[in-house]
Amino acid sequence: MTLRNIEPALKIENLSLTYKTPKKTVKALRNISFNIYHGEIFGLVGESGCGKSTLAFAIMSYVAENGMIENGKVFYEDEDILQKSREDLRELRGNKISMVYQDPLASLNPSLTVGSQIAEVLITHRDHSGKEARQKSVEILDRLNISDPEMVVDKYPHQLSGGMQQRVCIAMAICSDPDLLILDEPTTNLDVTTEAVITDLIKSIKQEIDSAILYISHDLGLVKRICDRLGIMYKGEIVEKCFTENFFSAPRHPYSIGLLKSLPKLSTDKEEEVLHSIPKKLNDVNLKDIEFTGCSFAPRCPLMMEKCTQKKPELTKGANDHYAACFAEKSSVSGDIYKDITPDQEGKTAKSAEKKEEQAQNVLTLEDVKKYFEVSKGWLLKSRKKSLKAVDGISLQLVENSTLAVVGESGCGKSTLAKTIMGLLELSEGKVYFKDKDISKPVNKRSKEVLRKIQIVFQNPDTTLNPKHKVLHTISRPLYLYNMVSSKKKAKKKVQNLLASVGLDESYLNAHPTELSGGEKQRVAIARAFAPDPEVVICDEPTSGLDVSVQASVLNLLLRLQQERGTSYIFISHDLSVVHFISDYVAVVYLGEICEISHTEELLNPPYHPYTSALLSAIPVVDPGFEKEIVKLEGQIPSAIDPPAGCRFHTRCPEKAGKICEEEKPPAWEINEYNVIHCHLSREELASRQKQIIKNAKKA
Repeated sequence: MTLRNIEPALKIENLSLTYKTPKKTVKALRNISFNIYHGEIFGLVGESGCGKSTLAFAIMSYVAENGMIENGKVFYEDEDILQKSREDLRELRGNKISMVYQDPLASLNPSLTVGSQIAEVLITHRDHSGKEARQKSVEILDRLNISDPEMVVDKYPHQLSGGMQQRVCIAMAICSDPDLLILDEPTTNLDVTTEAVITDLIKSIKQEIDSAILYISHDLGLVKRICDRLGIMYKGEIVEKCFTENFFSAPRHPYSIGLLKSLPKLSTDKEEEVLHSIPKKLNDVNLKDIEFTGCSFAPRCPLMMEKCTQKKPELTKGANDHYAACFAEKSSVSGDIYKDITPDQEGKTAKSAEKKEEQAQNVLTLEDVKKYFEVSKGWLLKSRKKSLKAVDGISLQLVENSTLAVVGESGCGKSTLAKTIMGLLELSEGKVYFKDKDISKPVNKRSKEVLRKIQIVFQNPDTTLNPKHKVLHTISRPLYLYNMVSSKKKAKKKVQNLLASVGLDESYLNAHPTELSGGEKQRVAIARAFAPDPEVVICDEPTSGLDVSVQASVLNLLLRLQQERGTSYIFISHDLSVVHFISDYVAVVYLGEICEISHTEELLNPPYHPYTSALLSAIPVVDPGFEKEIVKLEGQIPSAIDPPAGCRFHTRCPEKAGKICEEEKPPAWEINEYNVIHCHLSREELASRQKQIIKNAKKA
């Protein structure tokens, strides 16, 4: 296996970039070199802060005023992009080179329709008339599997789902058939089915217009699914570069192995599953201001030698064009190097499959919970009120000292359910019980004791941590609110203990949120949630968007805190590999209703609901020993304002039984005591139609 003997579409040579701030100079990129060829997807992987997005912006010659290219070149068509004039760059960007950014809402103009934004590219770079540009916009949206593209072109960005917004951004990027397409975390925070649609789309773009594609991500599963070659970045440097299959079968750098060991695997034996997170953090407060003369990864590396601290290793070529920057012998770089140094030892193993229901009691019970929102349809005074059925009759039980996961696509009602349980949203119908106490009332009408015992960790700590307040103030606030401390001295001591429990030392007490990494912010948010000694913690996508190493440490932390304190979790997620690792039970939700409730140990074994099949098949699997059967869902999730009659999933179901699915609510089949499926297909029919989606290829 060798690289093709043709000229690359993009060639980067020894690129180094620094940022000057009032306090220090930050070396963001250090001697980066690699090529991307036409018809190839090159993946760029690494933790947040390693320089991936900085490199993408540098390729586009978007460098901030305080940034300086110290050395290096970026060649496109044998011309250095960094030497081009502003006029030449305007002609190049959006025409020959296009970029899709991580946050679609930050890229789309909220005051313009999506059609006009796509058309602007065609008018500017392809000299289309307004009519031609609109027609072409409709064709491109249709090509991206967006339903009713003629209607969507006249919508504004806020009227579209996250997945549709991202596809609009991709439409803007590809409408000029660019030679080079840069994708910066294009699927972060999207659910697995939307993620699968977008990755399939990216692969088809590569084939149809023979583009060179730079795909930036921290999701190793997605990278394995779509990339031809990979570059692994750490602290502004490429530490490994190889063909994708070689990276996953035989990684050569200790950092790469650490990333792979941090991933939850869809192993059929949960008892043996372990997450080995990398020691320390990329932006640890004790490390981030230190400049190392040797290998940048040395302070976190389990194979560190004296040589590593004195000299910087160079990328050396191995078999099959596999490059790595490491002094260690190839034979010593194996998957066992992190075995003895995993933090959070008490919480490192996946949840036990032991059924504890006979001894345990329900700590939280939901009975036919509904949450409807009134919305207007029509024009102004002539509008008529309709109900958006976000949560429509959900019944669940949370067993003490256990974790119940709630999974489903974006828009299915997961977060609304969480806010309804918390009392942040008032129930439309139904009951919520904490133990034997009815708490079906808004949060401002609940007793302080109930408020103290039920806490929540939200998805994005940036929106829940006040940037003006230090960590000490943030975590101590609930201690004062619930009269748990009598003095500032006792509050500070309690906060120090809470920080220690989430793996942070007292140096964080006076830090502001803006000084912390994403994982550190989430740890502070978890510490705040545990401050009042709750019995139930609702975790709403707590690891979404985090690096795999940070995700591993957060999951280990949650398990350890549960083991120490006996806390019960409702864990909301769209990542079934994470759910498989941490949960005892799984409730699969679609359009406000439950499709299936299963014990987690049985999650991967059929029979399962057809929707569960699709969710399982959409999970990117990194383990070379596993294979998958792909189940694709056609079309968009229907509107919760006018949900389909009968089974709500029938409009997208690949196993649809016929008219009965369109007209009647599905019955509940009890597969066993802990597994109930709502489907018109019988247990026997489900078992005969379905295959095991994810199976061990070695046993197959």
